[in-house]
Amino acid sequence: MRGRPLCRMGDSRRRVRRVRIWSAPSRRRDRRRRPDLNGERRARKPAAKIFKNVKVLGELKGNRFMAGMQSMRANLGEKCPTCHLVKQKDFAADTKKEKRRAREMIRMNEEINRRTFGGEVKVTCWMCHRGEEEPAKRPLAKEVPDEFEQILSPNDLREPAEKVFKTCGC
Repeated sequence: MRGRPLCRMGDSRRRVRRVRIWSAPSRRRDRRRRPDLNGERRARKPAAKIFKNVKVLGELKGNRFMAGMQSMRANLGEKCPTCHLVKQKDFAADTKKEKRRAREMIRMNEEINRRTFGGEVKVTCWMCHRGEEEPAKRPLAKEVPDEFEQILSPNDLREPAEKVFKTCGC
């Protein structure tokens, strides 16, 4: 009975029997011993240093870059072969116009987020594409939303948006 801890619940004199439970080795300890087979260390480097011909999103870590590439299916409804030469295993090639267009669109998203939201990611591919390669056509609303009528003067409502929103404190 000596050496066994007392039971915390109920009778404090009752002893608890220790049970040895198998547990996996610590990940930290295990990481030092095994080789880096699945690219864990490599995934922490910038994508531009891991992959060839990265022209946009190169500052992202490798694992975040790949997550972005995989999100293209959900955002655009397209798989890797749309932009990349998968059969030839040449992901760096720029021969497909879809890849060049995708880079332009990513730059556009980055620019909108930088200019409008101070670099915080608010605009994504999903906002327009909604899982389709071609975004749905939406007619431009001709009416001014109620929110703007409440905060803008009648003179501002007659002016072009570019002029109003550069001077307005909105």
